[in-house]
Amino acid sequence: MRYSITLGVLAVAMVLSLPGRASAAVVDGPPGTYLETCKDVRMRGDVLVARCMNTESRWRDTSLDDVYRCVGDITNVDGRLACNKAASVPRGDYAETCRDIRVRLNSLFARCKTREGYWVETTLDGFSRCTGAIENVDGQLRCPTDRDWDRDRDKWGYGPRGTYRESCRDIRVNGDRLFARCETADGRWVGTELVDFNRCVGGIVNDDGRLECTRPGGREVPRGTYTETCTRIYLRGDTLRALCQTEDNRWAWSQLNEWDDCRGGIWNENGQLRCRR
Repeated sequence: MRYSITLGVLAVAMVLSLPGRASAAVVDGPPGTYLETCKDVRMRGDVLVARCMNTESRWRDTSLDDVYRCVGDITNVDGRLACNKAASVPRGDYAETCRDIRVRLNSLFARCKTREGYWVETTLDGFSRCTGAIENVDGQLRCPTDRDWDRDRDKWGYGPRGTYRESCRDIRVNGDRLFARCETADGRWVGTELVDFNRCVGGIVNDDGRLECTRPGGREVPRGTYTETCTRIYLRGDTLRALCQTEDNRWAWSQLNEWDDCRGGIWNENGQLRCRR
């Protein structure tokens, strides 16, 4: 019995050591074409580390600093990790009706205005593949290129849609569970998971290190001037949550219970959500 177990272990070890099996390993890094020819991928803070194959079919150790500043694809250039770290945002008339525009890897984030005057969080994945100008379509970033987003997510590891991907990393899906390491308001990185994430109708957000669904039925939030100085706004039942700016330019999480009892607009008072009842 022990002999047969030993043979089984040796067989598994031989299979795992065969060339070309690196792609079957668990990937702990951002999406990109480098994954096709790199292995042992892992993150060390904001540094991407991997072993990549060069043009002579040899493996070499390589790293890429400030990987979250990459715009577009991360590639393997003769065994070295490379990307474009251009600081400019992509072109498009969306900038006329969107603000807080920022880029993280191959995703474009912004707060855009809807036809009804709401300001909502929106994300455009794989924006570097847009062949035309990016637009704001009723609060949602869109590009004229028809893309199969689900196919790209399966191939390169994008998580489901949501602004959480701006402040979370090590994102992975296992069945109906979404796992990630997300940043808290005080700068710590903590592990979190969201069960039944496929049932989220609105976007997924990072609420101080926790993955949360926005209100089922859409991303619309109550009217008020708080939308000008608050972000990551979402509804959970009769509770309104948001990350709001203080008078000294810090950011703090705030919660307004029974927001639907508010009579009039909601505002941000030094990092705290307020309304008249």
